[in-house]
Amino acid sequence: MRKSVGLAIALVGALALGAPAFAAAQHSQKIHHATAHSTVSGVIESYDAATHVLHVKAPKGDEQFSTAEAKVWVASKSVEVGQLGSEVGSHASVTYSMKDGQRVATAIHVTPATKTAKR
Repeated sequence: MRKSVGLAIALVGALALGAPAFAAAQHSQKIHHATAHSTVSGVIESYDAATHVLHVKAPKGDEQFSTAEAKVWVASKSVEVGQLGSEVGSHASVTYSMKDGQRVATAIHVTPATKTAKR
């Protein structure tokens, strides 16, 4: 009988100590997935300053990004996100994460379109 009680206490103790570690591991995995980033490159089709939405034509199709939280660079110069409207036709590399089912841009690197000389 004493052996059974001792075994039961040991089992309860092991579960009590293991549960917080398991919960912490699960929380860590959720944080890791929430902060995973991806990158898409393509040509800027449009930018809506009112809704902060950027449309990029990528090789796999048109992509849409929320830019409210993005940092933007044109060439190597940091600029305001509102300047994206004047960069239509330029190449962009957009780093983003998924948040509530939407692509949220965190960084946008723009290479200005080259202007061809008129003949």
